[in-house]
Amino acid sequence: MMRVFRFLFVFVLVVILATSCVEKYFLDENNIVESRVVVDALIVNQADTQLIKISKASSPEMPKFIPLSNCNVKVINDEGIEFVFSELDDKPGYYAGAINLQYLNVGSKLKLYFITPDGIEYESGYEEFKACPPVDSIYYEIEHKPSSDPDITLDGVQFYLDLASTNDYGHFYFWQLDETWEYHSEWPVKMYYDGILHDGAIDYSLYYCYNTMAVNEIYILDTRALNQNSYKKFPLHFVDNLTQKLMYKYSILVKQYTVSESTYYFLKSMKENSFNSGGLFDSQPVIVNGNIYNIKNDIPKK
Repeated sequence: MMRVFRFLFVFVLVVILATSCVEKYFLDENNIVESRVVVDALIVNQADTQLIKISKASSPEMPKFIPLSNCNVKVINDEGIEFVFSELDDKPGYYAGAINLQYLNVGSKLKLYFITPDGIEYESGYEEFKACPPVDSIYYEIEHKPSSDPDITLDGVQFYLDLASTNDYGHFYFWQLDETWEYHSEWPVKMYYDGILHDGAIDYSLYYCYNTMAVNEIYILDTRALNQNSYKKFPLHFVDNLTQKLMYKYSILVKQYTVSESTYYFLKSMKENSFNSGGLFDSQPVIVNGNIYNIKNDIPKK
């Protein structure tokens, strides 16, 4: 009887596994609120021109940038001084403005205010400028990382950063990365067409090319639980050898920011939604509340 019972148990288990599956869930396009406004604004004290992006939400199934044009955009400090931002002619949804450095000191507070073309007013809470230490050191190590295929290991370069700070600075840090690399075309230019086919001497001017783009990852750190306001060997970007990025020349530009506690937790939620979800045992995405609200209908986020 024991043998029969075991056989039946295994047989039933195999049937369950064979008939079970994981199905992709498609969102109902009719329930997606495309009227929602998306704002991307980062004001820094090391730029002559600040840039603010305002767009509409798009479907998660087909993400795209939907610019929200013709907005009246202002940045206002806690003394009531206004800085007007204007939409760029060649970039709909991008608003540029200048803020004098005298208003971007440590302790200065700024908020965003804008009106959409249909007259809806939005406003953010005030954000205070925090003192930020300089970047201490950036370095890399050659490492081997597992891939989605258990039989394939990725070779590449892992970048690290050392944070050397004191209690005079904040405890919440955020890094943005831009990468630049050299790549070569397969063949030099021998002919080109501009209405007429030109066949002349070989042109190597476009053989050596460079590309720069932002690293689409979120790097944040909270040092409150550490013995010191510093960190050794914080992991940044990993560059594998599957492309030409590491073949010739590669560089990485790191921008370090000290942010408020509310900004840190906003970025943390964004990171968990974007990079730490999607697996069978991962946490479900959550609604991320920012600090921008509809003046007429919403309760201000504090």
